[in-house]
Amino acid sequence: MFHEFNRFTIRKGIGKNDVSALNSIDSALSDAGVGDYNLIRVSSLIPKGMTKTDDIDAEFGSFLPCVLAEAVGARYEVAAGIGYGFDSRGRGYVAEHSICSDGIDMESFDADLKEKVVEMGRIREIDIEDIKIDSVKTDIDEGEFGCAIAILVYLP
Repeated sequence: MFHEFNRFTIRKGIGKNDVSALNSIDSALSDAGVGDYNLIRVSSLIPKGMTKTDDIDAEFGSFLPCVLAEAVGARYEVAAGIGYGFDSRGRGYVAEHSICSDGIDMESFDADLKEKVVEMGRIREIDIEDIKIDSVKTDIDEGEFGCAIAILVYLP
């Protein structure tokens, strides 16, 4: 089922809703441009040979594997991020990070996320190069639910 996937894209989204947390998640997925797909969570590796794209050209309801960072809350702030990099052999490593807190410092958030990717290399005794970080944060107003997502989606 997954052999035909050869591209990936990174998307971010924010959702707010006064009905439910679930609706804020749906809103964030829609904001990221992935709300009309069946997303399948997978672990955090990018197969060798994958290329990055900005386009999602899959059909409505397509089953797409993804690495998803999601923060959902009903107060304070929410932030989510994806960090990724490649080893010298072209194999990719992805880390996700999310938090629901008050006063989120995005510089520290991104540094923590980068450290997660670096640690993936340490565990494997390899260097991960050219680490990229994509993150997003939003405040949640009183009486609403909020969601921040960052997602890496694999595409055919």
